[in-house]
Amino acid sequence: MLQATPKNWFSSSLTVADDGVHVADIAISSWRERGSFSLAGTPYSVHRERLMGAAFLLSAGDSVVARANQPSMFQRTLVIESQGREYTLRPKSAFMRQFLLEEQSRVIGCLSPASALTRKIDADLAESLPQPLALFLLCLTAIMWRRDAQAHSM
Repeated sequence: MLQATPKNWFSSSLTVADDGVHVADIAISSWRERGSFSLAGTPYSVHRERLMGAAFLLSAGDSVVARANQPSMFQRTLVIESQGREYTLRPKSAFMRQFLLEEQSRVIGCLSPASALTRKIDADLAESLPQPLALFLLCLTAIMWRRDAQAHSM
């Protein structure tokens, strides 16, 4: 199980561990919906395809590794395409921060807060999921949680 922990109280950046072993650090911009991480010496970036309302991309250099589209601006669901496979990241319910990862309508993972008032993310994902994609999902979850928190603070 992956666990992403904020580096400090005010930080948007996360330290990711797999069963207690450090995997990567995810740097998430505090004012834009973007991030980056490095895995096995390869730098990855998470960014929008265009400035407004476009897909999130996971890129390694000039190549796109994964694309996450939000089919409706009124739902928190993302459809993710990577290596010819399609996944759906959707909230378990409208009132929870927990997300389910599905492939062909079959649940293959869950990303949830470690406790009620924390920004720590526990990710129980299928072993077959590539690690860059798992880190992309953690980054997207953190961005969506922040987006929800900002919408509720207004």
